[in-house]
Amino acid sequence: MKPIRNILIISGIIAVLAGGFYFVQKLEPVDKTQTPQISVSTVSVYKTDMTSITDVTVTLPDESFTISKNLNDNTWRVENNPQVKINQSRVETFLYECAIISAKELVAENVNDIAQYGLDAPQKTVLIKQQNGETVKVLIGNSVLEGTDRYLMLEGDTRVYLKSALGCESLVCSLSDLMDKTIYSMNADEVGGIILNRTGANSIHLNCIKTAEDEAGEPVYEWYMEKPLQKMASSYSVDDKLLPNIVSQTAEKIIPVPEKNFDYGFGRPRASYSLWSLDNTKRYNVLVGKEEGKNTYIKLVGDDTIYLVATETLDFISLGYLDLADKLIHLENIKDVSEIYINGLGHFYHLSISNKDGITAYSINDKPVSESKFKNAYKFVIGLTLDDFIMGSGAGKTAVTIRYIKHDGTETKVECLDYNDRNYLIKVNGKGNFLSRKKQVENMFNELDETISNQ
Repeated sequence: MKPIRNILIISGIIAVLAGGFYFVQKLEPVDKTQTPQISVSTVSVYKTDMTSITDVTVTLPDESFTISKNLNDNTWRVENNPQVKINQSRVETFLYECAIISAKELVAENVNDIAQYGLDAPQKTVLIKQQNGETVKVLIGNSVLEGTDRYLMLEGDTRVYLKSALGCESLVCSLSDLMDKTIYSMNADEVGGIILNRTGANSIHLNCIKTAEDEAGEPVYEWYMEKPLQKMASSYSVDDKLLPNIVSQTAEKIIPVPEKNFDYGFGRPRASYSLWSLDNTKRYNVLVGKEEGKNTYIKLVGDDTIYLVATETLDFISLGYLDLADKLIHLENIKDVSEIYINGLGHFYHLSISNKDGITAYSINDKPVSESKFKNAYKFVIGLTLDDFIMGSGAGKTAVTIRYIKHDGTETKVECLDYNDRNYLIKVNGKGNFLSRKKQVENMFNELDETISNQ
């Protein structure tokens, strides 16, 4: 009896191991990094040398176009519409689809009644012309299997094939699919000027001007606002809020032949903008039309093509001049200053910075003050900030004058002129249309008085 019992025990162990191996194999996670080996059988419909194709005409329910190859440089263009920019790499992919046409299966041969397949009056066709003059026309018929496949045949042939709907879309693509969706592009560091126009807002003109040279002799540029203010712009605001989107635009959709009866919003555009390069070799003038959902129509001046872009990429249009201007009315580097005279409203201050034997001394009204307190007071002197601006003059007499005497002997004069109960009109060296709160001047006087009294 023992041998039989041992045999049964061994058999049970083998069964458990076999079952365990089976479940391990069934439940073991699949390595998703491995490419699955899928065998897909196809039927050849048409094949030719891709380089021999010279013209392709696509006809869709709502458009028809022809692309032709320039035999001199082998580039492709839209026939009768040279303004349309074609993406040459996309054309190469499209031509590959035209040169090697395959189907999922051959449905029927020697077909006399092609109407049952929707091929007697196909809505989609592609006509392929080769350099030797030979042509072949592909007809796309009805969809089947809930739209996943479509019937296909070559004109003049009697065989009907079944091809995937996605494959048919690649073969009879729209002109928009072949176009270069980059409307324009410029590097941020090569932009030389920008103009922003928006309905109901002040026009903003910005120029990138050379202000100095670095140690290597390379030019240093800064942004300057010419309209509506005449002052330095905020480099941070320009770099952070304006340049990221304005330097390039990419279309969500391209409309090469706009509908004449459709209102794209360019009759009275809500905004426009221009940008150009430092060397003036590039310039783009853009009109901004109406919004449609999350997108907006735009077009380049002088070009009939209309583009639909994501509205969020046009967020810079809403920027105002105060968003882009440097808020400080005048910034004088303390390292360049030797003396400052402040006079007006019954106040007089003489700030002095001297250096003897490598030791820098600071004083206000001939009273020595510490470096930290002097620099803190200096912040209030140069701290007059922009509140608004005016067109024209309309200002009264000079109320306060700040004169900066620099080490090189030059002088900068900042004048605060009476304007209204709330603001002064500020001029720097006789120029400027800036409004600043009178309260800021009062704060400057208070800080200077406190610095002197606490020293």
